[in-house]
Amino acid sequence: MTSPYSRRAVLKAGAAVATAALCTPAIARAAGRTLVVANWQGYGSDLPWVIEDFKKQTGATVVHQYYDSEQAMLQLLRSGGVGHIDVALPNLMYIKPAVKSGVLEKLDTTKLSNYPTILPKLRETTLVNGDAYSVPYAWGTNDLFYDAATVKTPLDSWKALWDPQFAGQIAFVDDPTASIFIAALTLGQDPYNPNLDDVTKTLLALKKNLKLLYSAGDDAIKAYLNNSVTVGEIYSDAAGRLKTQTSTVVSLSPKEGSIGWLDTWAIVKDTPNPDLAYAWLDYMASPAFQLKWAESPQGSPAPTSGPAIKALPPALAARMGADPARLDTAVMQKDVPEDKLSDWLDLWQTVKAS
Repeated sequence: MTSPYSRRAVLKAGAAVATAALCTPAIARAAGRTLVVANWQGYGSDLPWVIEDFKKQTGATVVHQYYDSEQAMLQLLRSGGVGHIDVALPNLMYIKPAVKSGVLEKLDTTKLSNYPTILPKLRETTLVNGDAYSVPYAWGTNDLFYDAATVKTPLDSWKALWDPQFAGQIAFVDDPTASIFIAALTLGQDPYNPNLDDVTKTLLALKKNLKLLYSAGDDAIKAYLNNSVTVGEIYSDAAGRLKTQTSTVVSLSPKEGSIGWLDTWAIVKDTPNPDLAYAWLDYMASPAFQLKWAESPQGSPAPTSGPAIKALPPALAARMGADPARLDTAVMQKDVPEDKLSDWLDLWQTVKAS
């Protein structure tokens, strides 16, 4: 991914936090034991209060091993993580490749008291041949946005990104899979099996319109507020933050569909701490944790817990794009075969380098 899911970077940067206790399964206290967590830095799990709360409940110390791309995470597990890392955070696109590589444990969801609270559509999306290997953690969409103060005719299609009238005004996320999905949808092709020659030509044409190719959502927000961009693609949570600073921005799911993403927690094969690993997954899935994270100063993407979403203040839920109905029109970034993904990554690098 080199940067496809770098929306997480914006989480390093509110409202009163929830005070409900965080729930984990009943397990023997693990004083002196350590749970090794593989995740992006600054993505919720390494917040001081999370580590403190988990230790209070289990007696275990949480340590993190960070990575900076999904490919790096998968390679980390393949090349020595098994037996040494307890839990990891694969994106939806990487669950099947990780299962195929034999680095994830099949889950016994009866050990996860909070699993039933996760939105059913997200639970179903993560299954591999009917089996659960991960628990949904956070989700969002890549949406279309525009400045209603300067764009007088409402936009409703990704095709706006190619419109010559917006040349030099377009912001676009540096995300190879989302880019290919958007190009394919614009062409009316299957986003999972597009004609790559067509996609390449389409993305090269898009590049001529670009003002900003960005990784962190904050960069898009700054560019919009500085009047550098007026139209583009934006992460749903970044759009929500932008709406708290200006009344002119409009973000929406285009008629072709938004691009949906989902991050999940999984237990690494042969973990030396299976009880702690299950406790961690249940902790991350609990409505209380997800609500507290959402309301914390650091903020979060949309929760995956149905009760947590229902408990969100309406303004916060709207800002996060946490309406489950959005999943009905989202084109999810699911797994693609590794050889195909490699071709996609090469395509995107070629487009950027041209």
